[in-house]
Amino acid sequence: MFDFEIKKGRPKQKNAFRKSKYPWSRMPVGTYIEVPAKLVTVTKGRRYCSLVSGATSFGRRHGMKFVSQSQDSGAIKIFRVK
Repeated sequence: MFDFEIKKGRPKQKNAFRKSKYPWSRMPVGTYIEVPAKLVTVTKGRRYCSLVSGATSFGRRHGMKFVSQSQDSGAIKIFRVK
């Protein structure tokens, strides 16, 4: 049998938010970000890009709501509405 030493301590507290490429947690209601077309990638066979999915899932987890809007230039605007 192994003889392990028992130590006292607590785990480090994790950050409330994971690091994100987009500023979802810092966006107040009524603001938006515009992502240029050259940074928007749509996976073949899908209607939306990972940017829109990421905003939606972040909002769902943190009680926020985001709405996306495609621009004629190919850019995408993501608005925080709640």
